[in-house]
Amino acid sequence: MSALREFNISMLEEYNSIANNRELSSPLLISSEQSYIDGLERKIMYVGQETNCWFNYGISNSVVTAEDLEAAYFSFLKEGARNREFWKFYKQILSINDEQLIKNVIWTNTFIAGKRREMGAPCISDSLLNISLEYLLFVKDYFQPEHIILVNGPTNPYYELTIQFLKEIKSSLVTTYPTKSNPLVVDNQHNILWTYHPAFQNRIGIKEEVMSKIKSKLL
Repeated sequence: MSALREFNISMLEEYNSIANNRELSSPLLISSEQSYIDGLERKIMYVGQETNCWFNYGISNSVVTAEDLEAAYFSFLKEGARNREFWKFYKQILSINDEQLIKNVIWTNTFIAGKRREMGAPCISDSLLNISLEYLLFVKDYFQPEHIILVNGPTNPYYELTIQFLKEIKSSLVTTYPTKSNPLVVDNQHNILWTYHPAFQNRIGIKEEVMSKIKSKLL
């Protein structure tokens, strides 16, 4: 069993112990399928906000395993990552198609789970915050990405967790954050780029500017 699968099992156990887990979507667990891990071409860790309303196994009486969730989210990555702003943004930056995206991206989120029934940030307990931070740190350590792109914005609850993550990895970005006048902040030493969620970028008309700046760092 791979270290990633073992860690995903432990994360699911911790998630199941969260008091309000029936209010949450199922946790996003990265596939430990060997063909995916070995096939990564550009190790770019792409960090969103949270998954919303997906794979709500928490309301089922059936036993759901880490393997089940890995497969479900990997299937979504392969089959559903097309027209959402989150994925179009990434594909447009690198000028890649869906198949190339799968080989490029290590997809995770700021919070390992979102709301079960609607969009937006879930109720943040200490337990959810802690396991989300634990997962971000493990993913970075396990995959050793060449770049990290954070598209979770500078507002809470994402800001609080992002700053904790940046402190743990000793990033210079703990002293700054994206603003509308400076929507992309960069840690050149650790190759970290932090900006707003693509949907928000579109709303305030900064998407093309941000994409151009990120391209200059990646390509």
